[in-house]
Order: sequence, then C-alpha cells, then structure tokens
Amino acid sequence: MLDHDVDICYVTETWMRQNDSAKAAEIHEMGFDIINAPRKGKGGGVGFIWNLKTVKIVRNNVEKYSSFEALEAVLKTSTDTLRLCVIYRSTQKGSRKKYLETRESKFFEEFDDYLNCLSAKSGKPLICGDFNFHVENLSDPAACRFLSLIGEKGFIQHVSGSTHVSGGTLDLVLTKDTSIDSIVIKDKFISENTGTSSDHFFVGFSTPLCPVPCIGKSWVTKEVRETGKIDVDEFKKDLENKLPDLSDVVSLSQAVDIYDSILKEVFDEHAPSKEIHVTENESPWFNAKCKDARRERRKAERHYSKNSDNPEALENYKEKQIDAAIIIDRTRHKYFSDKLSDAKGNAKATYRVINSLLDKEFVKKKLPKGSSDIETANDLKDFFSDKVDKIYKDITESSGSNFANGCDSKPTEPSENSASYFKLLMPSDIRDVIQVMGTKSCSLDPIPTWILKSCTDELLPLITKIVNLSLQTGCFPGQMKTALIRPLLKKHNLDSDVLANYRPVSNLSFLSKVIEKCVHF
Repeated sequence: MLDHDVDICYVTETWMRQNDSAKAAEIHEMGFDIINAPRKGKGGGVGFIWNLKTVKIVRNNVEKYSSFEALEAVLKTSTDTLRLCVIYRSTQKGSRKKYLETRESKFFEEFDDYLNCLSAKSGKPLICGDFNFHVENLSDPAACRFLSLIGEKGFIQHVSGSTHVSGGTLDLVLTKDTSIDSIVIKDKFISENTGTSSDHFFVGFSTPLCPVPCIGKSWVTKEVRETGKIDVDEFKKDLENKLPDLSDVVSLSQAVDIYDSILKEVFDEHAPSKEIHVTENESPWFNAKCKDARRERRKAERHYSKNSDNPEALENYKEKQIDAAIIIDRTRHKYFSDKLSDAKGNAKATYRVINSLLDKEFVKKKLPKGSSDIETANDLKDFFSDKVDKIYKDITESSGSNFANGCDSKPTEPSENSASYFKLLMPSDIRDVIQVMGTKSCSLDPIPTWILKSCTDELLPLITKIVNLSLQTGCFPGQMKTALIRPLLKKHNLDSDVLANYRPVSNLSFLSKVIEKCVHF
C-alpha cells in the first residue's frame, strides 16, 4: 500500500481471527487502520485497510450470507457518500460437481437479494472482491449468469485481464451504471507482484473524488521538557531558596497557590518547555534500514514494470521483495525483544510493551471525528454531562423528594462513634503516605511525581500545611477539584464515532490524591 500510495485497500482471504489484535497492531504501527469480518473456522475473511492520514471510513452492518462473505463501510467525500462493499465467494477444490452447482445456485439467489438490499441503502455502491467466476470466458454458463445478474441490477464490471496466477478475471470491480449513482473508475492496473504469498494479483484504480480530510496531520507539534537532564540536587537547592515562611500562610487557597507557582517556576528554570515537530503514526522501530529496503523494492518493481519481458528484472524484484520482508520483520522483532529485555523485572514496563503488541495503546487514542479538537471535546463533555444529569434525575424520581433535598425527613441522631473533626497529621505521617503512592503523573501537576518524591523533605512542610488546613476547615482545595478527563472506548471493536461507546476516565493531580489518602489515614 505504501509502494503504490493506496488510500483504501479491499482485502479478501484475510485469514484473521476474531480479536486478532497482534496483527492489527502491526497494521496500526505503519499508519493504517483495519476493519475486518473474520470467518468462523479456517481461512476466508474480508476487510478494509486504509491510510489514517488521508481518509476515514466507518463500518456498517451487513446481513450474513451462507454462500459468500461481505463487509460494508461508508466513505464520505466532499460531495458524495460512497458505500464500500467487499465480497468473497470461496470455492472448495476437489468438491463434487453437484455440490458446486448447488453452491452456485445458492450464491445467485443470495447475491440477488444482497444487491436489492444494497439499492435501498444510502451512498453510491463500490463493490470489489474475489467472485471466483471466469468472467472473461463468455462460454462459461456461471460467468454469463453472473454478468446477466449484475446487468439486470444496473451494475457494470470494470476489470479486464488476468487477476490470478492460473489465469482468469476473478477479482472484479462493480459500480452502478446510472447517472445518479455512477462512480468514475480510471487509472486501472493489475500488478502481478503483490509482495505477499497470495495467488491473486493486486487490482488498483483511482476515482476523482475528494475525501473529507482527516483531523490528524502528518506532522504535529508537541511541547516537551528534557526532565532526564535535571540535576535533582540543584533543583532541591532552588526549591529551598524560593519556599517562603509558612507561618504567614493562613488560608488553604493561599497555600495551594504557593505550591503550584513555586514548583512551576523552579521546573521552568531547570527544564524549560520547547516545541518539537514529530510525524504522526510513525513506527518507532521502522528505521533507516527498513526505509532503504522498501525503497530498493520499489525501485526493482519500477524497473520490472518497464522491462516485463526480462526474466532477470523479475528475479531481481522477487529478491528485493524477500529482502525487504526479512529486514522489516527482523527489525520489528529485535525492537520489541530489546524492549522486553530492558523491562525485565519491571511488571509495569513489561505490560506496557505487551499492550503495544496487542494493540491496546492504539485503542486508547481513538476519538470520535469532528471538525476540530474543540468540537470533539465539547461533544464528549455535553454527552457525559447529560448522562450524569439523567442518572441524578432517575435516582431522584425513584427515591422521592427527600433525596432531592439531600437529607431525610428526620435528622439522624449522632452516634457515640461519630467524628466531629479530622485528626491532624504529622510530617512523618504525610511522608509515609507520599512514599507508598505510585509515581503516575498528571498534566495538572506542576512537576512530575518522580521529582516531587525526590524532593519530599524540602516540600514536606508545605504539603503538611496544605493537608492540615484542608482537614481543619473541612474543605477540599478548589484548585484541586479539576480532573483531566480521557474518553476511552469500552471495547476495542466498537465504533469510535458513537459517543455512547465511550466511558470517561478521570486523571487527578498528585496532591489531590495525597489529601484524599490523608483523610482516611
């Protein structure tokens, strides 16, 4: 797909299984996405692979048929909507003639029904797939019946030439032959060398359509800090020099402001923020050696296409194909092997690598589409807010008016074990709380948690002041009532454009979690 600059690829005989996340992870690493419908049992399966940088397609439900496999997706362009349909009709070699005739009859019956259903759906249909009919042979009754069927339904077939190593036009492209639903198919070509072990050839074409541009860009700007270069000892000294006398601090809000402002100031001095430009969806393991191998393969393919009668050109292209496949596979294998070796003894780091291999990290980055990031964020915010409001409303209606007022009709008498105040904590108590907590950081934190833990002794008086002021007043700092909300798909195979498929995950600042722990100390 990269060699031919393909935006969308229809794939038949994927041989993928349900929840085959490891194979999907390899596809995502190269900047592509996939939706597929695996077959139950051996072989088969259909799917779409598309370039995340150029297009966005959405899966649509389709009825299951016994004689062929089908999958549909919708692609929106600037002027139209396309309904992409991939079809695979398998044939079982060695089967009896009577059985094959029965299978063919069943196919024509079901495909007739499928085309009728397709005509009732929105979008211009673009059908591609492996139909396993020799449509080039007009003396073949099955091929003639198939061409007659699609003609009756208003479709035309665009592929001419052999699409299989044994000969025959088996892989077809079908579009409507009407002025309303027609799609222009141009720049058609058939490539015998696909770079795979498939016995089918690659059928390519283009359409003069302008897809709705994706939100993602090839290059993105990120704000980073070189925290690894921080001299912790110097950081501590600057922190001690900037921390004020806490005897004058009397309010909780004032103490939290001092905590935030001073830590940010010192952090900016030791690790100033800077912008870098990075390529989105670039695989970390796809190095210069892999790029060179891919370039050589493409060069050999171009040479062969111009000298197709030269057996040496074909042999050279096949060698470059094998070389590129071996180099890319070994580079990826070494990269993840080294990652796992470096993570030995560290369970979190090990699971991070495994999650990457099983495609769980890619799922976390999925978001519903929108005209801008702000629009997407507002849509998610409104959806979650409405959901919470509905839950409150349902609880209120089921519990009666007393719940809505926030109290029972009769006040409850305090028991002997009731607490009227929180116990204030010593600095040693708070140190114990900080040290047992994890080092996960939040972008709301003024400094990374690992640096804060390294400076516990210097920050302990200020943090103790904040915690005890919160316990004394019975108030939680207003500045800490903010959370970073991340929408995550409930399941990896759910539609990323449906808001109901997301759940909100809150990421809280480290200090807010410290105060919460101290309440229960």
